[in-house]
Amino acid sequence: MQHFADEDSMASTLLVVAVRRFGQDLLTWDPETIQLELSEATPNLLDSNYNKLMAAIRIATSDEFWTDLPSFLELCNALDGDFIAGFEPPDLETLSWGIVEAAIICPPENLNKPFSLEIIGYIQEAVRAAGLENPPEVLRVGQPTNAWNEVIETFTDDPVMFEAINAVQTAHSSEITAAVHSNLQNLKKQLKEIGVKV
Repeated sequence: MQHFADEDSMASTLLVVAVRRFGQDLLTWDPETIQLELSEATPNLLDSNYNKLMAAIRIATSDEFWTDLPSFLELCNALDGDFIAGFEPPDLETLSWGIVEAAIICPPENLNKPFSLEIIGYIQEAVRAAGLENPPEVLRVGQPTNAWNEVIETFTDDPVMFEAINAVQTAHSSEITAAVHSNLQNLKKQLKEIGVKV
């Protein structure tokens, strides 16, 4: 149960640890019971890890991550270690990790169209607001396939401007991809530590 006292623990790891300790019934317990049991088992329980676990349970037991925009945003933040209560729009890195970890915890029923139109619209707008025309794969859900082609066509006759735009786009997309990759490596390590074959 030491994972609940480690701020670097991932929600997936915490879910496995908690289910092993308390059994599958944990998924049906009310939040107060879960918090009480965790507090008794882990004196140094971090609130952020409690929130990660509660997010993982919600993802595992409902489709709200994939269908309800407020839940999607709240759960992305929680998976990133932020509090469930209250709202702060998640950045692209937080959205990316949220999508990846939620898919690990409980993949959507429809893999071809995992998100509601409202969530797709939000992701599109977040990507657009960040000025990212060529987002990493995880954020391309619902993205018009010709958006990056339009940038290329617009600056075909100005190679210096195109190179500058391309460098910024590539760097931003690479930062997000690197953060997700790093989180996946940490998750893999954590799961191996608790005996899960990955």
